Amino acid sequence: MSNRTPLEERLRAALEARGQLISAHDLSPARPPAGSTWGTRRIRRVLSVAVAAAAGAAAAGNQVI
Repeated sequence: MSNRTPLEERLRAALEARGQLISAHDLSPARPPAGSTWGTRRIRRVLSVAVAAAAGAAAAGNQVI
């Protein structure tokens, strides 16, 4: 069952080496994002919706009936 190819051996060795680099500190939960990031995203979303609505209204106002 240990009929491994050279590629598989190299991959296993690389994954093992990478696994040795991880410590308990790396596994601790990450801090939540800062508050200003969420506010900026919300403002961008609202502005993009407002611009799209204004463009739609302008296009509707310019239609020839």
